[in-house]
Amino acid sequence: AADGTLHFPNVTIRAPSFSAAGQVTVDPAAATAAGLAAVNGYEFDFYWTGSTATTPGHVSASAKADTDLLAAFGYDLRPWLDGPLGLGIEADVAGVEPGQTRVSLDLREASIATSMYSKAAGRDGFAEIALAPGADRVYRLRSFAVTAAGLVASGSIEPTLGPDGGWQRMQIARLILGETNISATVERQASGDLVVTAQGARLDARALLAGTPAPTAAEDVPALPLPSMQVNGRFERVLVTDERSIDDVAARVGFRNGSWASLDAIGKLPTGGEVSVTIAEGPGARDLSIDRKSTRLNSSHVSESRMPSSA
Repeated sequence: AADGTLHFPNVTIRAPSFSAAGQVTVDPAAATAAGLAAVNGYEFDFYWTGSTATTPGHVSASAKADTDLLAAFGYDLRPWLDGPLGLGIEADVAGVEPGQTRVSLDLREASIATSMYSKAAGRDGFAEIALAPGADRVYRLRSFAVTAAGLVASGSIEPTLGPDGGWQRMQIARLILGETNISATVERQASGDLVVTAQGARLDARALLAGTPAPTAAEDVPALPLPSMQVNGRFERVLVTDERSIDDVAARVGFRNGSWASLDAIGKLPTGGEVSVTIAEGPGARDLSIDRKSTRLNSSHVSESRMPSSA
């Protein structure tokens, strides 16, 4: 063009998992490029600024997407996430090599349905993740933040990799899920199992003790493909029923085969007495044992019940 900009009315890129076609305008003097593109049929607008000797370059893109587009890039979250998504991508670049990358998702029009949490379309929901490339040019998650109706979570993953090339340690700075309010450190074992050390003001154990889905959970959805984990924690208060709670609790919880399977907890009743609660897996059922020791009466009471494993 007369002003020195370069116009490319038709640009096509093809790869095994996606194809893109669009138009781009390049301004060599300002070292910028902007345009529109259709990636796997989804329209993106993008803007690129080149790097200089003192500052990195920057590229950003936004689109109206859905779970099919995420699946095309290897992140198939169906059937737990469904509906339209607002997708934003920002990345630092050095020359043409991308660096730190931030991905934001607007989940307000999407529905979330898992065995632990659910959100209907039309309710607030936002997520942001940060990724960084390693020496092998593989992008790995470095931090995350989620804010939605009844859910707040944020944390980071340490860059040190395990012998299998996977992550080893995750710090969950904050997790608010319904009545639960905790923070945690997650260690990934060589077997793939997780060891979680948690602490916080409140842990909601009502669903585990009752053998029913959590109030925030969806029904009739496949379990999330989570590994087995052992959770060791200390909590100021644990909710055991709608009316009762235990204070100053030390607990150990087991998660296996997609559900919470066992619990060992010791704490104090509001009256000052000590209480221990145990849930253990048995053949075809789970055993619930409660041992209450009153410091005032110096007596104990033990009750046992059987809960079907399908609960």
